[in-house]
Amino acid sequence: MQKFFKLLEIAVIAAVLFMAFACGDSGDGGGGGGTTTGPTIYVAGEYTDGSTSGACYWVNGERKDLHPSGATASYVIAMHVAGGNVYAAGAYDEKLCYWVNNKDTVTDLQVPSGASDYYAESIFVSGGKVYVAGSYYNAGGTQKACYWVDGIVQTDLQTGSSGDSSSANSIFVAGTNIYVAGTYDYKACYWENGNREDLSTGSDSNAYSIVFAVTSIYVSGHYEYDACYWKDGIKQTDLPGGPYESYANSIFVDGTKIYIAGRYYDDSGSRACYWENGVRKELHPSGSSYSEAQSIAVTGGNIYTAGCYSDTASGIDKACYWVNGTRTDLHPSGFLGSWAYSIFVVE
Repeated sequence: MQKFFKLLEIAVIAAVLFMAFACGDSGDGGGGGGTTTGPTIYVAGEYTDGSTSGACYWVNGERKDLHPSGATASYVIAMHVAGGNVYAAGAYDEKLCYWVNNKDTVTDLQVPSGASDYYAESIFVSGGKVYVAGSYYNAGGTQKACYWVDGIVQTDLQTGSSGDSSSANSIFVAGTNIYVAGTYDYKACYWENGNREDLSTGSDSNAYSIVFAVTSIYVSGHYEYDACYWKDGIKQTDLPGGPYESYANSIFVDGTKIYIAGRYYDDSGSRACYWENGVRKELHPSGSSYSEAQSIAVTGGNIYTAGCYSDTASGIDKACYWVNGTRTDLHPSGFLGSWAYSIFVVE
């Protein structure tokens, strides 16, 4: 697999569609959560005991294991909640999959014959169908962006020459339209119903997250290693970071406000943050040597971000989420590391 402790993500829902999901009965749908007096906060990720990694998600801080019985390693990289069910994309023992609610309800993703390596990066549920974006290396050793519907490969996304590399990092579905963000020939791009729109002519760029809100397409990523976002294919702004590189991992649109989660680097290392209409908000814990915000959601006037940080005392990476900048740790007691990649909030 590309990286079990992967530091990208991207399952994010635009407010225009998110509220349609969020206003329904959260329930537990077999996925936990139960009755709550406030929003139900879902966070997906993984943990390790030092010898293996385990896929999981948390519901209001309570961990739900997805690690299959007998598997040696697993992870969840993205999640989506729809109809009271929790959908989580990831892998176990080199098999791409998605889970629904629990470890026993798992669908393996079909990979093309001759594929050597393959990755699931993002998941979206719409119209009763499960969409997963990712990529695979074909028999010739070229990485190919693709997406699956209900576990079956539907299409290789349009590139150019058959030898050109591509990757798919994020997927969003609005009605009959399918939007996928990623790279082609190591340049940021997105696909709309399979047709590629280039976002950059420079090779030092990537598109990590995509949403469709009202009538526009928003994509976050980086260009020449500066965090940025694009609207309808036009780069809007370089987001203020530090003296070194910065990355925009996840984007969420709520009315006229654009929220982006990510990280920037200064002399002390990687620092978690989010941007609200281009203004940076700090999330980095005091004294930590590393932190990153992977995913963001906004509902009820509150800003939710998920990620991880390196604990100063123990040196252990710990999964967490922030609400309006206030951190809640998710790290399981006694484990040697945990990471949170995706967040979804249901009112």
